[in-house]
Amino acid sequence: MNGSRSFIGVDAGASHTRLIGLNPVEDDLAWLEAPGASMDLYGADGTAAVLAPLIRRLSSKAPAEVVAAVAGADSPAEQTELKEALIRQLDGWRVQVINDAHAALIAQLPTGPGAVLVAGTGTNALARRTDGQLFGLRAKGYLQGNYGGGLDLSRRAVHLAFRAEEGSGECSRLEQEVLALSGLSSYDQLSETLGRDRASLWPLVQRLPPLVMRLAAEGDHVCQDLLAEIGQALAGSVRAAVVRAEIGELPGLPVVLAGGLLGARSPHLEGPLAEALELSLRHPQLTHLSREPARGALFMAVSQHPELVPRVWTSPLRVLGAAASA
Repeated sequence: MNGSRSFIGVDAGASHTRLIGLNPVEDDLAWLEAPGASMDLYGADGTAAVLAPLIRRLSSKAPAEVVAAVAGADSPAEQTELKEALIRQLDGWRVQVINDAHAALIAQLPTGPGAVLVAGTGTNALARRTDGQLFGLRAKGYLQGNYGGGLDLSRRAVHLAFRAEEGSGECSRLEQEVLALSGLSSYDQLSETLGRDRASLWPLVQRLPPLVMRLAAEGDHVCQDLLAEIGQALAGSVRAAVVRAEIGELPGLPVVLAGGLLGARSPHLEGPLAEALELSLRHPQLTHLSREPARGALFMAVSQHPELVPRVWTSPLRVLGAAASA
């Protein structure tokens, strides 16, 4: 029996954190949003310090059972490091750490073979065999072979805007629009700003992908080519995970598309992605994520209590609010 013990699912990425709590004596699920808490940004101790107060807020009676799906917690060593850091913050609680892509896959496809592609600020791909074994990528950014998230798209957009401005690349409306988003008056000023602090690009990361998609829809060929490049790179990530899982020959393999970049549903990105996957897999079935990844994490938290599982998927959410900070 679970008594009044609470169960909490966490989905933490670079841009946002979302938590869902289930208390068996209540009829709904508690929902909380907060800023991002990626291990790539904060490390294990920093991420635990951000998440622990949010987790406590969802538990009416500590300790609870928690599954935290966190971007950047990709390898078993990273997951163990974050788990230990969370346990230091949440003494006596039961904590499990998984990657955020895993939670997205479970949310949309709780069982069976399939794959998930997450493209938000960063990107990752994960495939699951029939026996439940998972196969993913390192997901450690451009230098380690990972390419296709919003940060990559933003960097490329700024790069192409500079090339258009200086005449070394093709003309594009990016030249005017990127400068306008920066709030600066010239590319010389933008160059000086980026030269002093590359992190100054970060405020543009959330604003540039929608801009690129809008310009592509309005006929800008540079933006269309950029989105096609991203789509093909993302397809390569899915293909790599599926090949590792040895499920590439399964016809109609489900592929879940998740993350803000894919959630925008730009045909100039998804078209090349779908075409590339069709060439390498046997008629894959692409579907957009329609459930919160935090529900996937919560499903794992209650997996030993079958009587609670239906509530994970069907109970309404009671919004506790948005936390400005931990």
